[in-house]
Amino acid sequence: MKKPTVTIGIPAHNAELTIEQVLKAIISQDMTSYYLKKIYVACDGCVDKTEEIVETFSKEHSVVQLIADNRRVGKSGRINEFYDLSNTDFFVGIDDDSVLADPKTLEVILKAFNDKNVALAAPLNIPFKPKTLVGRGVAAYDFFWARATENIDFGNNVHNHISRVSAIHRKLYKKIKLPSNCQADDHYLFFICLKKGYKFKFVRETKIYFRVAEQFMDHIKQQTRWMDSTIPLPSQLGKWIEPFYIVPRSAKIRALVYVYYYMPAEISIGILMQLAFKILKTRYKSYSIFWTRIRLRNTIKNKY
Repeated sequence: MKKPTVTIGIPAHNAELTIEQVLKAIISQDMTSYYLKKIYVACDGCVDKTEEIVETFSKEHSVVQLIADNRRVGKSGRINEFYDLSNTDFFVGIDDDSVLADPKTLEVILKAFNDKNVALAAPLNIPFKPKTLVGRGVAAYDFFWARATENIDFGNNVHNHISRVSAIHRKLYKKIKLPSNCQADDHYLFFICLKKGYKFKFVRETKIYFRVAEQFMDHIKQQTRWMDSTIPLPSQLGKWIEPFYIVPRSAKIRALVYVYYYMPAEISIGILMQLAFKILKTRYKSYSIFWTRIRLRNTIKNKY
């Protein structure tokens, strides 16, 4: 039987501390059940040593191809470029700080496509052990949310398509194009998958590791940018997507009790940070307005 073919694409932005570990985990995969044709790494406006590290790595592993064009187009723009470059059965997008947990990770994810109705699949996401109190709070809240959503539609819901690692079938990726500057690419792909008549599969049997923000302002920036990006989705795709975001209150309560029992201090910090987001939401129509004011205030402070 002919092996299915796979292309991997990694949009990288100033990832000198993580990109080699990400690539090593990919190269270490057991590829007996599929053929890995190419690993594209696009340096997206990198000003550190990411390009140099990838170029050195590619000399030892010819499957790796560096894209270094001195442009900053964002993750969605790079993913669209990968779609155009790929002509394999599957495309797997991997973030520049997301590490496949074991040599069978990709193989297990690809097994989801044995169901011919599945066109999109993603694994369980587990954070590396955080080093700071803020990081532990972020990780605890992520754990709470994962517990709250794990049984909605057997896990095959919008909350579990996290695009740190996401596999997509050729029958879907050749028919779509992400909107420019689409930060919520994971949710956009989930809904486009359903709209095209296909299914998403949450592959809880395998996992990847990722790094949470360790500093408060870094986490605020990540969350507010992502929250801003989800606002246009109903206008882009239609109101039909809104019920998919509903998480039953009972599921939230059970998850909160469970997490609070094991990590009371950490989840308390995570909840406090979520309250900070809600305050921002009530005060500013768009989170980008908040960051514009912060940058303006810093500019004035530095000037005088």
